[in-house]
Amino acid sequence: MEVLGYIGYGVLVFFAVAWTFCVRTQLAAGLHTIMGALFFVVSAILIGVLEINKLHSWWVLPSGFVIVMICTVILSTEIPLLSSFVRYLGSIYASLVRIGIPAGKVSAAQTAADIETYERWVQKEDQRSEDSEIVECLKCETKNRILSQKLEEASREGRKPVCKNCGEPLTI
Repeated sequence: MEVLGYIGYGVLVFFAVAWTFCVRTQLAAGLHTIMGALFFVVSAILIGVLEINKLHSWWVLPSGFVIVMICTVILSTEIPLLSSFVRYLGSIYASLVRIGIPAGKVSAAQTAADIETYERWVQKEDQRSEDSEIVECLKCETKNRILSQKLEEASREGRKPVCKNCGEPLTI
C-alpha cells in the first residue's frame, strides 16, 4: 500500500509541476487554470510537509479538477465575496510564478487571447446569421432569429413560425 501512496504522490507532484509550468508559459491561461495549479501545489506541499499518508493523493487528484470547476462557476456567476477572493488569490499566485516575465508581455498575451476569442465568436455568429433570417414580432417587437430551413418547413406545412417571447405568429 505504501508503494501505491508514493505513486499517487508522484502523480500529484507531476500535476503540480506541470500546471505551474503551464501558468508560467501560457501567459493567457485563465484564472481557473491558475487556481488548479495552486491547488495541486498546496496539496503536494501539505502532504509532503505534514507527513500525511501518501494514499490521500489519490482522492486529492480528482478533487483538484472539481476545484477548477467550482472556481469557474464562482468566477462566471460573480458570487460577491468569493469571486473577488479567488481573483486576488489567483493573481498573487500567478505573479509569483511569473516572476521575471514583464507585465506588458503578460498583458499583451492576454489581450491577444481575448481578441482571438472574440473573433471566433463573431465568425460563428456570422456563419449562423447566413443560415437564418431575423424577423421582428409586430406585437411585442422582439427580434426572432429563425433558421432558413425552419422557415421552408413551416411554409410547406402551411403554418407560420411563432415569436419566442409572446407566442404570436410571425409575418414574414
